[in-house]
Amino acid sequence: GGKIEFKIEQYPDGSWTAESTNLDGVITGGTSTKNISQEMRDAVFTYFGVPPHLCNDSLLKADNEPVTLHQRVYV
Repeated sequence: GGKIEFKIEQYPDGSWTAESTNLDGVITGGTSTKNISQEMRDAVFTYFGVPPHLCNDSLLKADNEPVTLHQRVYV
């Protein structure tokens, strides 16, 4: 799959911004770095219009982070 890369800037007051360097319009930020990965994932899901009830963090991963996805679909 393709990579979505971010440039993260931190500020002296502890706040931060993360902007994609290869996908225009994906930007997020916060006042604490505690949830930075989650905020970046949320920004990607929002960009692609994925409704919150379908957001599955296991579909996104950081470099060198293995992904295992088990999903059952009943029709």
